[in-house]
Amino acid sequence: MIALSALTFDINGNQAFQTVSPNSQLKNLSRRVSRRATLDGNASIEDNGFSHSDRTFIIVLKNAEKASVDKLTELFKTYSLLLLSTDEGAFEVAPDTLSQKNDEVTIRLLANRILS
Repeated sequence: MIALSALTFDINGNQAFQTVSPNSQLKNLSRRVSRRATLDGNASIEDNGFSHSDRTFIIVLKNAEKASVDKLTELFKTYSLLLLSTDEGAFEVAPDTLSQKNDEVTIRLLANRILS
């Protein structure tokens, strides 16, 4: 189960989903790594560690009810930051895109920080 809500109180500003599509990407991790070629033919690798703020969450919902899609659309239009709750914890996220194609809704959220 995941939930998306406003950071401030809003009686209509929350939406929970019991099931999400297996096409969702909720556990992608990356490190802040860069590689530069050196003159001797090798490489110099700079590793600045891991940060949850580099994460992108992609949530795919199949057969979402119209009321749920309408509520998500309002969250996207109204708030620049939202609270995403997953089994990993709570994240402050910025809504990036919401797209709907046939019976599938795709939500892309950019992590700002982990809250718990």
